[in-house]
Amino acid sequence: MAHEISSIRDAQDSLTDEITHIKAAQASLQIENFNPLFTKVRKELGQMM
Repeated sequence: MAHEISSIRDAQDSLTDEITHIKAAQASLQIENFNPLFTKVRKELGQMM
């Protein structure tokens, strides 16, 4: 039982670290870089409808 709890805690710590890295990566991305992609997708979806 103690081993399972330890494994769960290790997994939680690992996920917490991953979430921290993902948030840091997202913060470094600038939304301006995505605008052309969103515009293109929106235009293509509009043409399909």
